[in-house]
Amino acid sequence: MTPLVLYHGARCWSGPPRLVPAKQWKRVEHGPGLYLTTDRDGARGYAKGGGKVLRFEVESNLVLLENKRISADDMIRFVESLPRLPGRKEILLDIERSVVRRGGDRQLQAGLLLNLMVNRKVAHGDNGVALAIFYVEHGIDAAEVKHAGYTGQETWYVLFNLDKIVNYGPG
Repeated sequence: MTPLVLYHGARCWSGPPRLVPAKQWKRVEHGPGLYLTTDRDGARGYAKGGGKVLRFEVESNLVLLENKRISADDMIRFVESLPRLPGRKEILLDIERSVVRRGGDRQLQAGLLLNLMVNRKVAHGDNGVALAIFYVEHGIDAAEVKHAGYTGQETWYVLFNLDKIVNYGPG
């Protein structure tokens, strides 16, 4: 299977790829994980100021967040497990409201939890890393985001499962 070739632009990079707790909620607008793009020039834009562009080869059989469901009960247990989570009560209520909107179906779109945490600005730091691990434990490797980038249409992958990286190096 031919791997996906993706790029990451960073102002500084050291060591192997790893999940690092983002210090600001603005840095996880599409979730916690390693942000990769299909557009090398787009990655250069993120590496501005003397940064680096890295080229990644990632397994092409990624299980995407957008295609998976997770039980509301698993989401609730996860949210309850996070220490010092601001807005916990509201997140739990929103999960239950989603079940009601689905007519009692407790299998919810996996991205719901990400949206709730991003919208409440609590998907960064240790909570973000925990969320990425939660998704990997539920068989989810990445989120896929298509949008207009630096040089036109590009696709980002927010990689939760770093074991899907086949190779990486200067890009």
